[in-house]
Amino acid sequence: MKRRFITKPAANLIKALRCLPLLMLMAVMAGCSSMNSEKVAQEPIGDGNMMCTQVMVPAMQVSVTDMTGQPVCGAKVMAIHNANAEPLSANGMDCHVYEGRYEQAGQYDVSISAAGFKSQLLPGVHVAKGACHVETQRINVTLKP
Repeated sequence: MKRRFITKPAANLIKALRCLPLLMLMAVMAGCSSMNSEKVAQEPIGDGNMMCTQVMVPAMQVSVTDMTGQPVCGAKVMAIHNANAEPLSANGMDCHVYEGRYEQAGQYDVSISAAGFKSQLLPGVHVAKGACHVETQRINVTLKP
């Protein structure tokens, strides 16, 4: 059996390549926000730089439950802005949490309805624009039969 000899620079390169997946993971995690692994962009703010992610942030997140605190899945949640209504979607992790109007600051009316419950209208929900993203409004709604 022949022995192979690796030069020191080649050995150092091999060691560095073994660490590459870990370094890539660390770079991705540095730009994470809410478990989203997106690219990181530098946006100048004031006198310095602020790190902002390119993650789309919802303007609102509405949690819908019944009077006993049980989730109400399949509700219809609408965000109304300037006479335009847009449905909010279940966020994928919880069937009773609806979100939408990504990166759209403004004044909204939010309507919530579900079969077997009285509809509700929440007027004047204000969503502010932050330094990098909108400031998500988290709303808890309890529907009555």
